Amino acid sequence: MQFFQTPEPPEDVRQVVDAANHLHVSEFDLFRLAWQRWTGEDADEKSLERPFAAYMFNQVVPLWARHFSREVMQQASAGRLDRDAFGADRVRRRDPLPQHGRTYAWLPAAILGVFFLLVFLAKYEPATDAPLACETGPGMRAISQIAYVLGGRVPPKCLQE
Repeated sequence: MQFFQTPEPPEDVRQVVDAANHLHVSEFDLFRLAWQRWTGEDADEKSLERPFAAYMFNQVVPLWARHFSREVMQQASAGRLDRDAFGADRVRRRDPLPQHGRTYAWLPAAILGVFFLLVFLAKYEPATDAPLACETGPGMRAISQIAYVLGGRVPPKCLQE
């Protein structure tokens, strides 16, 4: 039983997806390559934003992207697809790191490292340092006093007060 039935995407949309898969690029990069092949100039993201949004939300494939994807699919079905000829190898771009990205990644690790270093290097000197908590055993004063008396030991001064 199907609750939601999605309509089959139009043939143009399927061709764009298949062409992007054959070229091993994203659909947006396929649009970039198609624009570059159609106009002969590089497309910036701003100029591709509107046609790609129409494609994503309304399944409208521009003429130049439709032509490009059909050409890719024809060559792929003939078994002679050359990714280099379509410029697919040039698309591999990396998004730049944020301006202080490495600093933001290493700063918390450095702070934690210094904290743990200080904890492990700290030494307690009972004669000169402030006293820590009284050694009370299980934590209840009355029971601790009884335990010291039954054990034959003298309770510490903090329990005698």
